[in-house]
Amino acid sequence: MTVHDVQTVRAFEHPGAGRKRAKATPKGRQVDPTAAHEIELLLGDRQRRRDLLIEHLHLIQDTYHQISAAHLAALADEISCRLRRCLRLRPSTRISMW
Repeated sequence: MTVHDVQTVRAFEHPGAGRKRAKATPKGRQVDPTAAHEIELLLGDRQRRRDLLIEHLHLIQDTYHQISAAHLAALADEISCRLRRCLRLRPSTRISMW
């Protein structure tokens, strides 16, 4: 490291510097295109209603033996539901092996 490197000031953009300088980044969990396509194929011609969320979660669990975060975000996007609602219901959808 030389003296010149220490004395130069590097310019950077602080994310909280206001609207003008903040970088535009999408908020929330982004939907994986592969997972979205898998969910679309899995649901097929089933209705995309919010009250069928539990049934759709069971279908994902039965098919993939798990409910991944990518599939959960894709399902929320597919049925136009908030991801928070899906996350709240996920622990109660465990299927017993008995």
